[in-house]
Amino acid sequence: MSARRIGYVDVTLRDGHQSLWATRMSNAMIMPFVARMDEMGFDWINLEGGAVFDVCVRFLHEDPWERMRLVASRVHQTPVDIMTRGQSLFTFRFYADDVVELAIRRIAANGMSRVTIYDALNDTRNLALSARTAKSEGLYVCAGIV
Repeated sequence: MSARRIGYVDVTLRDGHQSLWATRMSNAMIMPFVARMDEMGFDWINLEGGAVFDVCVRFLHEDPWERMRLVASRVHQTPVDIMTRGQSLFTFRFYADDVVELAIRRIAANGMSRVTIYDALNDTRNLALSARTAKSEGLYVCAGIV
């Protein structure tokens, strides 16, 4: 029997503070330690998802796209992941194809290397456009059925 490698994903910057502090970690709180996270050997760092986008804008008055750029400028070894809800992006409503394509392209342009795409309805049709666009932008795509 061959040994298997166990990989680790850091979710501190998305689910960690979402679960513990209502997603209220600001960029000023995050930036001092992301470079150290990069050195810790994670398989990837999960940075943002729907709640992070909402809270950044409505409560922290920060730009979630800027958070991507700031992290990308400090993390050079570990892939950084953004989670989207497929055709719903970061909310619970469906968006037109051109809006979805633009959002995925901006994820890549802002320095991210992975995207995890899922759909709460488990309707794979809602994943297809995001996955195609992400692949065309050179992003690693992880599609989730929940």
